[in-house]
Amino acid sequence: MMRNKLFLPVLAAILSALLFSGCAAKSASTQFFAMDTVMDITVYGAEAEQALSLAEQEIYRLDAAISAKNESSEIAGLNKNGRAELSVDAAALVADALRAAKMTNGAYDPTVGPLVALWGFGTEHAAVPDGEDIKRTLHTTGWEQVAMQGQTVTMPDGFSFDPGGIGKGFAAERAKQVLRKAGVQSALLSLGGNISALGTKPDGKSWVIGIQDPENPAVQFASVRVQDAAVVTSGGYQRYFEENGVRYCHILDPETGWPADRGLLSVTIVCEDDAMADALSTALFVMGAEGAKAFWQESELAFDCIIMDESRNVYMTQGLENTVECPGGFSIWTK
Repeated sequence: MMRNKLFLPVLAAILSALLFSGCAAKSASTQFFAMDTVMDITVYGAEAEQALSLAEQEIYRLDAAISAKNESSEIAGLNKNGRAELSVDAAALVADALRAAKMTNGAYDPTVGPLVALWGFGTEHAAVPDGEDIKRTLHTTGWEQVAMQGQTVTMPDGFSFDPGGIGKGFAAERAKQVLRKAGVQSALLSLGGNISALGTKPDGKSWVIGIQDPENPAVQFASVRVQDAAVVTSGGYQRYFEENGVRYCHILDPETGWPADRGLLSVTIVCEDDAMADALSTALFVMGAEGAKAFWQESELAFDCIIMDESRNVYMTQGLENTVECPGGFSIWTK
């Protein structure tokens, strides 16, 4: 049986307990469905309602262009024909995805669509494929084989570009650009569980974002204080199916074609770049703790992370040492 476990921190609790503190800032909130998930946005300021509407429209506009499940989208056209002259927005998404794939040496790979389809994740027919089918399908994946010349993208026959691992982050960044242009200095977005904070809370304090316990998603094992940053979590508990008593998570290892199995329960990325935060949460989960640590130590991209392994050991990078509350204790990674 397929179970969807979207990472949706309890925004109502966050907002009621942490946002106001006596602050009477004007606000507007909305909840809607786009990019195959539930999205929540709360905006503060004198023009909150108008700005909120503009941000929602921007997400719908991007969804129409980049959703692979929308048959009329540009990405769907690319997947159907193997070649497409993309709009500026869709081309920027593909460029971001390829940059993330190169940066992570393929631990994040936007071409795993054929493998996702083979496993049936997101459908009622999810099941463990035959090993030979997995090997054959691996021949229709590989980000290095996606060619991009300006806004023209080409892929080999059988390839499929999957924006799912970066699309919500990309949309969050674009929505925040719209809000900033409208004069907004304080907003909180939850796009399918990807949390993105614009500025500070209305009272000037940091936003406090809770991080779900992967073994008990009803509670939080930690919280992090952020300003102008994305907080994105990936974990095997979010979406999976069980077969013969074994759980298979939806995060696939692009190298093997099987669900990632490097001993992690969850990875949370804190980064100013929403799209990279989205992609890195998947990539570091695939890498495992030691691979993630080495990547963070060597990466030129400014980001921090919080990782829980299967023994419930918690690791976090030194940039978060004074911004995270984690009652169960943690170890600090340093460069």
